[in-house]
Formats: sequence, structure tokens, C-alpha cells
Amino acid sequence: MSTSHAHAFRPTRWTLVARATQDDAPAARAALDELCRLYWPPLFSFARRWGLNEAEAEDATQSYFAELLRNDKFAIADAGRGKLRSFLLHSFTKRLINFRDRDHHRDNISLDQGETPIDVADPHGPEHEFTRQWALTTMENVMRHLADEHVQNGKEGFFTACQPLLGIDAAGNEDYADIAKKLGIKEGALRVATHRLRRRFREILFATIAETLDNPTEANVRAEIGVLMDSLA
Repeated sequence: MSTSHAHAFRPTRWTLVARATQDDAPAARAALDELCRLYWPPLFSFARRWGLNEAEAEDATQSYFAELLRNDKFAIADAGRGKLRSFLLHSFTKRLINFRDRDHHRDNISLDQGETPIDVADPHGPEHEFTRQWALTTMENVMRHLADEHVQNGKEGFFTACQPLLGIDAAGNEDYADIAKKLGIKEGALRVATHRLRRRFREILFATIAETLDNPTEANVRAEIGVLMDSLA
């Protein structure tokens, strides 16, 4: 799969991590804002699964990102550490352990499992919820980028009409016919255009995942996409 164009649409996630440690405050703030937008939902959901209430989880997530920037901890998050999501999950887990230890008297946080208080086999556990939210956020951002491309090319109406056809449960013949009629094109042309749309979606998804890996070989990216799809199943 060719991803040269897809890779060009934004800085890599590891590049964003590096920028978050720069002395240039605006650049660091922009990088942190982007990272927060992408990883706030999964980390917040992870904290909730730990047993924190909504206010505590929000405070823990907010302070986590603030501390990363303030203490330059992103400087140690180099590509050699592997997956960006794994680094963030590990460092956030340590923060929650500290949070628990600080407030050990709280009855609603009863995690007595040392440095790895996660049951990875639990389909309803914190790590599963983190991965699911990461997958949802990733898919939303891929779709947002695909939409932006069509807006920039003056094809917003076409994308809006065809977006329902991008799902796993794609529309049947009647839906294709209805959408083609609304767009004023033949059904065959719509099917060809939808095929191209799905292909572009896959390209952006591939590039997005590759940006978060230290060794983005095709096999590694496809494996990570497999994790993403499994978490949404």
C-alpha cells in the first residue's frame, strides 16, 4: 500500500511528542493540545475503569498531560520505546498508582496489585477500555481527515452523501440507487467512487497507525490495525 500522500497530512505522533518538549512555548502548546485531543478520551476512560469517579478521572488526566509538559517527561518518550499508546498507558498507570497511594484511604479505589494493576484478559477491564477508546478516537480522526480532504476539494456534499457507505454494514443496492439519484450520477459511478473512498480511508488509517510505531513495517502496522479492529468488534 502506498502511504506517501497519507503520511504528509500531519506530523507524526512521535514528532508531536518531541515538539512538546521544545523551548518554543507556542509549538509545545500546540503539540500538547493535539496529543490531548487524540489521547484524552482513552486515558480518561482508563481512569474511570480504575474506579475513579468522573471528576477524579478528569483531574488525573488533565494533570497528567500538564505534568508531562512541565517536567519534560516527553523527552524520554522516544521512538525506541515502541508504541506511543503503550508508553502513554504505562506512564499514566504509574500516575494512577501514585494517585491511589496518595489517597489510599478511599474505599472506591481498591487496587492492591502493585505496578501492573491490570487484568489484560478482562474484556471489561481498564486496558481493554483504553484500547477501545483509542480505536474509536483513531477512527474518528481518520474520518475527520477524509472529510477535510473533500471539503478542501469542494466535494463536501459528495462525502456527506457517501459517508454512510463507508461502514462495515455498507448500504445495499437500494441505498446506492437513492444516493446516486441525489447526487445526479449513475449507480455504477457511485460504486466506483465509493470504492476509491474506502481505499483512501484505509490509506489514512494505515498512515495514522504507522506514525505511532517505532518500527512501522507493513506487518507491524497491520497487526496494530488488527488490535484496533478487534477492540471495536
